[in-house]
Amino acid sequence: MTNLDDMNSNKVGRPFLPRDERKDYKITIRVDKELKEMIDELADSKNLSRAELFRKAIEEYSINHKEE
Repeated sequence: MTNLDDMNSNKVGRPFLPRDERKDYKITIRVDKELKEMIDELADSKNLSRAELFRKAIEEYSINHKEE
């Protein structure tokens, strides 16, 4: 037999991220079908989510274009 109090004390869902790892801001962009397919293919080939692909691309661009 299970104790209902024990069942209710177990939280369900994703664990909370530490404050320094949270992604608090959401940015939405609109793209056409061709660009979406390019993004999806690139993300799949790199084994990344779209969000991670964009984060890495922006970081790399920022590093490579500091002087501009």
